[in-house]
Amino acid sequence: MSPLRSVGEPEALFESRKFFVISQEMEFPDGRNETWEYVEQKGWGGVRICALTDKNELIFVREYRGAAGRHILRLPTGALEENENPLFAARRELEEEAGFWAVNAELICEQKSTAGYLRVRGIIYTCMLFGLQATSTNRDAGEQDMEVLLIPLNEAYRMVDDCEIENEGTVCAILWLKKYLRDECHS
Repeated sequence: MSPLRSVGEPEALFESRKFFVISQEMEFPDGRNETWEYVEQKGWGGVRICALTDKNELIFVREYRGAAGRHILRLPTGALEENENPLFAARRELEEEAGFWAVNAELICEQKSTAGYLRVRGIIYTCMLFGLQATSTNRDAGEQDMEVLLIPLNEAYRMVDDCEIENEGTVCAILWLKKYLRDECHS
């Protein structure tokens, strides 16, 4: 079967501060054409942060998310600055959102996010941070209502297993953390 191919250049239908809405004409192997639309996030990727305390607790934040229309529980996350090291970005974002600085940081996973309707231009890095030191937060205006929660790691695993965490990035990061920690213990 011959592959899909794009016909012409993608067209930006709308541009906001954080994303574009793109239209792309595609040609199927049988010769039919169809227009696809998707959202393309601006920027250079981002970080998901699995920050573990000395008591084996995972740091979560609860904040209002406009797309969900309510507060959701998630791991700290953030956007990469241009040419920024993802481990430094993870440390920076953890301090900004949760008020902790990490002495140690390890990369767990790199993922290119290309779902059906959302494309992130860069890589999403999942990082494990530990050796935490309490500092103070430096939140953006839209993050002022953020609540920090410390949840025991085994409880976080249970919450994923019981579908109590609805943020898919958080679920993926916790599963990758679980695998990473299991593999590290056996190596």
